[in-house]
This record gives sequence, C-alpha cells and structure tokens, in this order.
Amino acid sequence: MDVAVSKSFSEKMDPKDIPDYPEVRQQYPDETRAIINMSLFKDMNESNKDEELEKVYRLIQFCREKGIKKYIIYIVYYEERLLKEKGRDIEVGPEYDDYRTHRISVTNKDAETVRTPKDLEKYLVEFPK
Repeated sequence: MDVAVSKSFSEKMDPKDIPDYPEVRQQYPDETRAIINMSLFKDMNESNKDEELEKVYRLIQFCREKGIKKYIIYIVYYEERLLKEKGRDIEVGPEYDDYRTHRISVTNKDAETVRTPKDLEKYLVEFPK
C-alpha cells in the first residue's frame, strides 16, 4: 500500500518532525490518499468471482472502519500459469498483459454506493482474450 499526499500537504510538514501515518491520517484526513495496488496470480472465474468480490468488499469495510476517507483499490488478476512459468520474483508489467484476466478498480467515491459485494460487479472488468 502506498500513501499519496498533496503538494500543499507536503509543504506543511517539518522534515525534522514528520508524524507517523496514523497521526497524519487523523490530523489531515482530507489531504492523504491510500493506494492499495495488487497483482494477484489467481484464475478468476464464475465459481470464485463472488469470493473475490467479497474480499474487495472487506477492504472497503476496513477503510471505512479505520476512517480512511480517500483511497483507491486497484487489483489486477493474472492467470496462475504466469506464476508457475515465471516464478514469484517477477515484476508484472506490460510484457505480461496477455496473462491478465480481470481488473477491479474502486475509489472511495465509487464505494459510497457499495452496500454489498455484488455492488462491486460494475467495477470488475474482464480483459478480452
């Protein structure tokens, strides 16, 4: 997970006394954004789609419970065979685009209307084969 801050926010910080992340999130909730970016080597299909949407829903619930007001959840699913062929130490990039199967991208604004895991289906994209 990464944390992004606005330029004006970073200018306010004293480089000799930078607060830790929980303090920043509490003191400046509107000036930070959590970026949850994942690459998963998992074959997504109709039989496990609901389970995967449930996991993303739990991430949204976590952000809500922890008071994380601004966030982006971005997950790309790759075929499991990529992991078997290339191993765990690869860094996914454009050269592996043919292995992508699905993507889900949700922002805090999108999540305002998410009440169940099923509501996330509209943010799930299947890559053409």
